[in-house]
Amino acid sequence: MLPSDNNRRSESASLNRPRIDNTGTDNTRTGKTSTDELGAGISQTDATNAAKAQAASLSDFNIAALFKNWARSYKDLTSTTIKLILADTKLAAISLTEIIALAILASFAALGIWASLLALLAMGLLALGLPLAAIFGLFFIAHIGLLAVLLWRAKSTTSGLNFSATHEILTVKNTENHHGNHDSL
Repeated sequence: MLPSDNNRRSESASLNRPRIDNTGTDNTRTGKTSTDELGAGISQTDATNAAKAQAASLSDFNIAALFKNWARSYKDLTSTTIKLILADTKLAAISLTEIIALAILASFAALGIWASLLALLAMGLLALGLPLAAIFGLFFIAHIGLLAVLLWRAKSTTSGLNFSATHEILTVKNTENHHGNHDSL
């Protein structure tokens, strides 16, 4: 038997019971039946106790139903949020793949433009009477110089990957923790 079956049975059982208020009247049918007409000779105290028990069971049921609805809503919200996160992740992965593909194509285009510029420059230098070997030597030296500048610049930017501030803080905290000071970050 499922927990939801218990709730339905207790709900239907509570609906079939007479609802007796503080005045001793049965409000389930006409709202005007007295306790004497129920045929059981229920005293005012019994009627009051029955009303309190009925109210308590109804409030327990309402709290349980509210909690159940809240839990279902929270589960739905969590499920929807997870689906949204997965959809965003998939979109980000597709976008990253497209960006990489476009960057590769842009690199080929830039390389083609660079080769075309070098060919135009070489043809111009040939037209001026410079020998082909001198042109290739000039291009070689220019490219070696460009490569050296790029490598120097790349080396100077790698210092940003050291996480020096984080490393310094963790080193200080580790030193403090080893000396008995256990403050948290």
